[in-house]
Amino acid sequence: MIDLFKKLNVLVRASINDITSIERDAASPFPAIGKRFDRDLKELHKRIEDAYAYESELNNRIVGLEGDVRHLLDEADQKLAERQVDAARRLTEQSQRAQQRLSMAQADLREHKQLTQEL
Repeated sequence: MIDLFKKLNVLVRASINDITSIERDAASPFPAIGKRFDRDLKELHKRIEDAYAYESELNNRIVGLEGDVRHLLDEADQKLAERQVDAARRLTEQSQRAQQRLSMAQADLREHKQLTQEL
């Protein structure tokens, strides 16, 4: 996942360099350059929109995982109160796995925010 963001970042930076060189040549008598500039600009805009959409997806995943962890821990507490130790242990293990997924999603979000800031 991180490699994907690094590659995306490299592509965007290359596109920006291409756009700035085209902008300098915008006064040239070649209309194809202006079309290329528009196309590249639209592509860059789409990449930025995709980055924001993915960030929103990560935020939603984090919120869901936080709810899952809370729910599993609440259920485990309830099972302990009912003296169902085995069920409480299973729920606690499930909450620990959900917590690990949550930590990974939070790390992905931090990395994604760092890379999108560079855009």
